[in-house]
Amino acid sequence: MRYLQGCFIGCGVVLVVTVIAVVLLVRWWTAPIDIPRVPPPTYPTPNAYEVYKKLAVQMKEKHERNPQLKERETQLLYASSGRAPLTPELRRYLQMWEPFRREIRKHLNEPSRAPELLISTTFPELSALRMWARVEAADTRLAIRERRYARAVDNYRTVLLVSEQMRNGGGIINHLVALACVDIIRSAMVHALPYLSAGECDAIVHVIRQWERRRVPVEQAFEVERASHIKLQQAKVPEPKHIMNVVLFPMPDGVLRKDATATARNRLLALAAAVRAYRLKHGR
Repeated sequence: MRYLQGCFIGCGVVLVVTVIAVVLLVRWWTAPIDIPRVPPPTYPTPNAYEVYKKLAVQMKEKHERNPQLKERETQLLYASSGRAPLTPELRRYLQMWEPFRREIRKHLNEPSRAPELLISTTFPELSALRMWARVEAADTRLAIRERRYARAVDNYRTVLLVSEQMRNGGGIINHLVALACVDIIRSAMVHALPYLSAGECDAIVHVIRQWERRRVPVEQAFEVERASHIKLQQAKVPEPKHIMNVVLFPMPDGVLRKDATATARNRLLALAAAVRAYRLKHGR
């Protein structure tokens, strides 16, 4: 009798514990996810990125108003890569962008932060900034032909510093466009290296050191993307199925590889410049 009574008590305890466990499990499963709150980003005043964005949009609008500029842009693409000559028409095309280039150089030492990633965020400036980098590259090749190597070094410095201003606070797309701009100008700058004086080689080394101090780690882009994703969850907005999400998000290793490659190539250019400067100063 006592044995049966003990079994009943044991079964009752097991039943109560099971019911409590099921209730707790259901409450845990149906409870809202505790998503951490992401503080809004702080923007510097003045913000160089806003200046670049405004200038880039103006460049884009100027292109759209003049269909002939599209043909010049195609020529610029080949000239900046060294696959086409710098014709008089193309020289005039470069001169047309001179006011924009001068204005950009006024803001190289100002703080900069890209806009926050939102569903409504668009990037009209990024394609125009790539075009601007091709303008700088074409002018670099022209400077090499005219033996104005200090101008080529200045173009290289300008694109490197602007690229870091573009990256700061930006997502993956900002980093990829900035890397593309650096690749465009470095490909042109490499051709100037055999003609640089010792002082100009030292200037290249100084430019790379300045760039290293300002370099924005690519990991920051993943943090920005993560913060954007958290805000989408908090707002209960379905994640946009944009083609860029499909292309970029599954391949973080590809972005890291591109960043590491660009960094290594810039450092190698500085190393080559330092070796040439030493040889010019001390002989072989």
